[in-house]
Amino acid sequence: MFRNSFGVAPGLRFCVAYLFVEEATKTLTTFFGLDFFNIILVLFFYYLFLGVGGDWFFSCDQKTSYTPERCTKPLRGGINIIHFNIYLSLIFISIFLRLIKHRTFFNRRKEMGKFKDLMKQTLSIRGSSERTIDIYLRSMENFVRFFNKPPDKISIDEINQYQYHLKMKNVSYSVFNQFVSAIKFFHKNVLRSNLSINRITYTKTPKKLPVVLSKEEINNLYQSIANIKHKTIFMTIYACGLRVSEASQLKVEDIDSKRMMLRIRCAKGKKDRYVPLSKKLLQMLRSYWKTIKIKPKVWLFPSNFYSNGEKSISKRTIQKIIENAVTKVGIKKGVSVHTLRHSFATHIMEAGVDLRRIQMILGHSSISTTTKYIHLANSFLHSFKSPIETLNI
Repeated sequence: MFRNSFGVAPGLRFCVAYLFVEEATKTLTTFFGLDFFNIILVLFFYYLFLGVGGDWFFSCDQKTSYTPERCTKPLRGGINIIHFNIYLSLIFISIFLRLIKHRTFFNRRKEMGKFKDLMKQTLSIRGSSERTIDIYLRSMENFVRFFNKPPDKISIDEINQYQYHLKMKNVSYSVFNQFVSAIKFFHKNVLRSNLSINRITYTKTPKKLPVVLSKEEINNLYQSIANIKHKTIFMTIYACGLRVSEASQLKVEDIDSKRMMLRIRCAKGKKDRYVPLSKKLLQMLRSYWKTIKIKPKVWLFPSNFYSNGEKSISKRTIQKIIENAVTKVGIKKGVSVHTLRHSFATHIMEAGVDLRRIQMILGHSSISTTTKYIHLANSFLHSFKSPIETLNI
């Protein structure tokens, strides 16, 4: 009866599929500790066996709907739709039970729940930015998911074990150190535990010099941009040495044409500062302003896509402007929006501006951050002759 009803080949297919799902889910949950892979696995099987993938896999006629005739029509291997749906349901149930067994749907969120709210509240009270809060919470959630137990029950040895896991995954230095900052903050300010957080160490960050563009490359990028608004954004970032977040948040009232200054509000570290406004940049800004049909009331560079009120241009839009310009010009260096800031600092240092003034213009908290531009300035590096010039060869 079993052979006539289900068939040997379909039964064998189900056994193989079940074992694959069982082992794959177990391995992914143990190694990665993430819901993400389990969900992808479920969607994959639904696509393969039920959707377009099912029609392709079983060589079914895609034009035929799921009619009663088709439900009894044998597919490849002697299986029909009714039996096929039974197998699919059993596979899905096995995945669901595996997820419950590993506590990936319910307990994880419950375990992090109160600590997540408490940590977010503590960070907000300290005045941390939304980006910092998001990074810290995401780092802690990934950490808790790895061990499948409450964060206050995780020992220092397990924390070091997770650090080793991050190293083996070859995560970036910034991601690794972000986790260290998050876990230290959590134990010191949220749990207020007696855990020896000194054993949770940061990894060494390589001291890489930033990419710098020549003045000719800056000009080529500027000329490749057709839209006047985008050209003005590009030149404002370069001429003032702005970060992408600072450029996107510029307001109309920040331009002080009488004092020839540009005000930067709530920059990194929530600090305001003023930067010099050149005459050429002021002319560009005025030309850009004349082309605007509906004058913005708040933002200097408003978004083109808004319905309820005026919004500033997004950081991603500015990044896309630079990416498109770099592609057009064909520059092979790793250029980003921040490269314009590095280029600005290097060029004014080559022009003879002292470190202290560059520090104030860029808004650096420490002078040591500004000194890296000494290694990039041609005027400094070419201020002496190489010893080879003195050799009689």
